[in-house]
Amino acid sequence: MNVGDTVKVKTTGRHARIVGELSRERYQVEFLPDPNDDPLDRGTVQSEQWEGIYAASDLDVLEDDSR
Repeated sequence: MNVGDTVKVKTTGRHARIVGELSRERYQVEFLPDPNDDPLDRGTVQSEQWEGIYAASDLDVLEDDSR
């Protein structure tokens, strides 16, 4: 896993981008907006600033950014 990779957080099922690598195989991520959340709000700008810190074992790297 590297900074900039897109991952799926196993505990939430949400997709995120790795924005920082921390010690002990932990990574800081920013969650990506989910276009399936609410069809009426798809045109609304969603914040990617929701962040979290997860262990490498809690993340699956997505091979393809198509989500």
